[in-house]
Amino acid sequence: MDKDILYNTKLPEYNNGLLRDPSDKYDLSSLIKSLETDLPFEEGDLITQVLHKSPELNILLVKMHEGTEFISFQKNQSVTFRILQGRLRLHIRKGSLTLYAGESLILSEKTKYRIASMEPTALLLTLAS
Repeated sequence: MDKDILYNTKLPEYNNGLLRDPSDKYDLSSLIKSLETDLPFEEGDLITQVLHKSPELNILLVKMHEGTEFISFQKNQSVTFRILQGRLRLHIRKGSLTLYAGESLILSEKTKYRIASMEPTALLLTLAS
């Protein structure tokens, strides 16, 4: 496995209380719907909502149209992609992989990446120091 990818897994369907995830306190389905209806959302757009912000941890809810792309913006932080809906293609220097709804992936700090939505996609993007 590439050293840039720390972990790739199918998420459990429930949280058994052992892992404390700040995003668990949100109704993500409702937030995704409100992103689509409350903000202008044109083809190729990416819209975000900050769910948690602290010096150590930032969590963003991201909604993307099919074919929307963006290039990494992290600095000295690891980044986690948690796919809530849709499919996301992730490109790093040594290759590409597809993440599906229910999957997550953690990239180590300073990893350059590019993502592209393969269909309408919603994800949690977590930046951790």
